[in-house]
Formats: sequence, C-alpha cells, structure tokens
Amino acid sequence: MIKRKLQLKLTRDNVLGIAVLVMVTGTLILAFIDPTVRPFLFDLTQMALGAYLGLKAGDK
Repeated sequence: MIKRKLQLKLTRDNVLGIAVLVMVTGTLILAFIDPTVRPFLFDLTQMALGAYLGLKAGDK
C-alpha cells in the first residue's frame, strides 16, 4: 500500500478564498430561506465578492 501525504498549503489566498466561498454560500442559502432579509443578504454577498475581487486585484 502506498501512503500519500496530503499536503495542504494554507496561503493567504487559499484562506481568503475559502472564507469568501463559505460566506457567499451561507448568505445565499439564508436569502432563499427567509425572504424578509433578502435585500440585506444580497448586499452582504455583493460586498464579500467585491472585497475578494479588490484584494485579488491588489495582488497583481
């Protein structure tokens, strides 16, 4: 049996990407469950994506 080591590099970009993915997924699920808070959660999702894209654009 060949043993393989799972090497996970937690760089700043990976952590940021995971955090944004979790935040966007969670807010979109909550927005579809509770229609009374949809405008707020969609704004929150747009802000998270904008922040992520802004930080990624600054890296270039």
